[in-house]
Amino acid sequence: MIEDEQIVIPFGAAPNCETIGLVHDGTLVSISGERLVMKSVDGHLYSFQVTTATDVFTDGITCRPENLAAGCKIRLTTNADNKNLVHTIESLVTLAAFAAITDAHDA
Repeated sequence: MIEDEQIVIPFGAAPNCETIGLVHDGTLVSISGERLVMKSVDGHLYSFQVTTATDVFTDGITCRPENLAAGCKIRLTTNADNKNLVHTIESLVTLAAFAAITDAHDA
């Protein structure tokens, strides 16, 4: 894949498999190095680990973690075997809402 190539993935299109853990919706507080802090919809702060293997999307388009801005709406999907390790980050900038979650893995 070419580095600048953009792939559009609809929100909620993550595969349903054993590697996918829980889904968390909230607001990005900060992201620095391998640490992401988010504020959940109930107002609690949570910290997660981000790696180079973490998939990142803004409005369905691939991007890098450093492209995410504090205050944006995010949806994190964690790994099934490590609930603190982020598998996927989806952020919203111009889209109004995330797709409804219907998967049994959701929290």
